[in-house]
Amino acid sequence: MIGLVVGGICGVFMLAVFSRRTTGWGALVGILVGSFTPYVISRTTSIHFFLYSTIGMFSCIITGYLASLVLPGRRKDITGLTIYTLGRGQTSRAGSRAGQGN
Repeated sequence: MIGLVVGGICGVFMLAVFSRRTTGWGALVGILVGSFTPYVISRTTSIHFFLYSTIGMFSCIITGYLASLVLPGRRKDITGLTIYTLGRGQTSRAGSRAGQGN
């Protein structure tokens, strides 16, 4: 049973980390489809249950990305939140504290 929803959760995480276009509505649609698709597959086919989470993850990523392109959403500053923006415009906190208090 847990394999039916874990794929959707993993898909939303991957969608957020590997895409700059993801919106909140797209992530919501993705997790709903990513949790519903493995349930339907488990009831209608006889594939091995290890594949449920994989199917849920990929269906979440695909539908979440497509929904983010179609549904409106506000653009937010995502600097440092995706792999494409990691390290841009950030200063090292450890480096700024190195000279203080010694």
